[in-house]
Amino acid sequence: MESSTDTLDLFYLSSSPSTHRVHSHHLSPSSETKVFDMDNPSHDLKLKQWCKVHWPGTIKKSLDNYNPVTYHECCFCFSRRGFTRKGDHSEEESHPITRIPTLKEVNSEEGFHSWLRNKMHEREKAGKTLVFPSVNSPHLQPPHQREDCLTSPKANDFLRKRCLELSQDKMEVLSQVEKLKADNARLHASSKSWFEKYQEAIRSREDSLASTPVKKRINMNNEELLFLG
Repeated sequence: MESSTDTLDLFYLSSSPSTHRVHSHHLSPSSETKVFDMDNPSHDLKLKQWCKVHWPGTIKKSLDNYNPVTYHECCFCFSRRGFTRKGDHSEEESHPITRIPTLKEVNSEEGFHSWLRNKMHEREKAGKTLVFPSVNSPHLQPPHQREDCLTSPKANDFLRKRCLELSQDKMEVLSQVEKLKADNARLHASSKSWFEKYQEAIRSREDSLASTPVKKRINMNNEELLFLG
């Protein structure tokens, strides 16, 4: 029998998430993950049903009891406190939901559904295989994840578009760099020109004062003239 943490349909038939606790040795490789299609209405309906069960029974309940579940970015899943250490998930990618600002703002199953969809969009942009969320699942590598990313028509289309976007971004950045270089050269030339004019004015004034000692004496104040007398 498949593990209830990875068999989504079993979640929808029960209203008590606490009955779905399993141990990692009950899982088989064939039931590790279920790939999620963002454009598939039936997949989105199942996700909404999953949220309807686990928002009040798992997520909100853990917050109300001051015993928040942990979210694992590596596997797109959640773990209750008793299971967290058993799952072998990456510590760097595991955080209590109270430390995730965007999730702390969620207050309904609809908001939870939107949050999960947004996370899926982020994962899709990162080239990751999308899977349904789960609870109390061990750390698992989605089957043939690398092959899926490289051979899936949808993945190839995404990578092609992303490549074009990055190429366009690169061209824009290079254009800005050239413009900044030109501006910098112009400012440097202007500064040099003003400095040379300033130096020329100083030298001209010094030469003028040195060649007119009588004028300099006339410009002396009364006290200086008394000392000379």
